[in-house]
Amino acid sequence: MKISNIIKKTSVAISAAVLAVPAFADGAAGPDYSSITSSVNAGTVVTGIAAIAGVMMLPRVAKWGFRTVMSMIK
Repeated sequence: MKISNIIKKTSVAISAAVLAVPAFADGAAGPDYSSITSSVNAGTVVTGIAAIAGVMMLPRVAKWGFRTVMSMIK
């Protein structure tokens, strides 16, 4: 995945989140997600993202390693 695509998707998500915040700014309206978000900590999120990144990188690293070993054998 290209970096530019990631940046575009991230900027769209951030702008959507920023635009959605004023809808619940008065505090009286809108659902309360505090019970859901309080059970999720940053360490769990970072661990999940690192695991996904590792799984995505594994085939590329294996392919690179295979090619490197095969070039040494020639």
